[in-house]
Amino acid sequence: MILPGLPCLYVTWYLSIILLAILLRYLISWYYFLDYPTTLKYNDETCTLVGSEQLVGSEDMAIGLNNILFITSGDLHNVFEHGTTAAKMGGIWSFDLSSKEDAQPQKLQLRGFDVETHGFYAHGLYVSNLTSRLYVVNHAVAYSGIEIFYIDYSTSPPSLQHESTVGGDGLTFPLRTINDVVEGDNEINELYVTQWLPNSVPMEGKRKKSKSFLEMLNGLVNLFVQLFGMKLTSVFKCERGTDSLWKCIPASDTRFVGSNGITISKDRSLVYINDAPSKDVSIFRRNHTDGTLTFLEKFDTIISMDNIEIEGHGNDDEVSIKMGSIPKLHQYVRNELYHLNDRVAGGAVVAFKKNNGNTNDNKWILKRLVTHDGSKLSQISAAARYGDRIVMGSPFSNGILVCDYMYDTE
Repeated sequence: MILPGLPCLYVTWYLSIILLAILLRYLISWYYFLDYPTTLKYNDETCTLVGSEQLVGSEDMAIGLNNILFITSGDLHNVFEHGTTAAKMGGIWSFDLSSKEDAQPQKLQLRGFDVETHGFYAHGLYVSNLTSRLYVVNHAVAYSGIEIFYIDYSTSPPSLQHESTVGGDGLTFPLRTINDVVEGDNEINELYVTQWLPNSVPMEGKRKKSKSFLEMLNGLVNLFVQLFGMKLTSVFKCERGTDSLWKCIPASDTRFVGSNGITISKDRSLVYINDAPSKDVSIFRRNHTDGTLTFLEKFDTIISMDNIEIEGHGNDDEVSIKMGSIPKLHQYVRNELYHLNDRVAGGAVVAFKKNNGNTNDNKWILKRLVTHDGSKLSQISAAARYGDRIVMGSPFSNGILVCDYMYDTE
């Protein structure tokens, strides 16, 4: 004989077990996502903070000709939290990597760009040594887009001449959602842009006092996407037509949790895209005819990486990618959730693999070059190396960190 209430009890138990399993799954995912088990060995004794009174943030950097390091500055913390009205005006800076120890970053002139009208709050950038162009993500007052500059190396420091804006209509990209950029072909008619948030951020910032229902919903979705690994962001391919107008569409069907850093091989055949929350870098084959991207493979970065850049240290038999790292992601997440300003550890990492046809060697290897505890420059987002000199930047901290490379910490 079955008691009348027994089937309902079984259903309740069954649903409870399912909910508990789902909760447990997300708790495990959070534990993995936040890197709580990570232990670090710091080797930052030689690191010196440079330019802290000038550079309000140093989110991204790339090496151009003549050993010149180009650096973005955009006061991104205030831009994202409170809007551009609360942020200090950003810019592009240069730093001579072959200079003496007392050298300082120099602010570059942005010729032909109306900074006062549009605002300049730089995020990711790409420096092309093929076309002498600098591409930079600008979270302007009324739009998030790409500014393209011609680099004039005949002056000292170099000067930048503005040529074009991609997304200046405020509609091409959702506001404050794009992150990094890379040049596609060598005719300055194609570029790729990463999207790290699926929905726009209010113009007055995430901490806007009075939000509409849609703004609150967008904010929750942006948070849940990254915490729970929902793949809702894309990488855009932007192409300039014969009418000189730029049109942007998804470069592939692949979606990401938060596509972040992007880089491209020297022959423009491979595109590398970092998904920071997923802790992996995806590799795509670029179609030289139409610029579309076809997924090939991905490799695990073990910890979260930010900006990535193909570097010239690798020879024809080796691919080498330099990355800025966030080895203890829970420190960053805690700051974001509770609006704190605690230090966040970070460092410079290199990923490389052999291309000699030997399948046993054809694996990606990651090595930490410099690991910093965050006391001098909190939250590393980008890194560059020149000989034994390592330079690191941060989106939310002032200045750049200049270090002497001593040894691999792992």
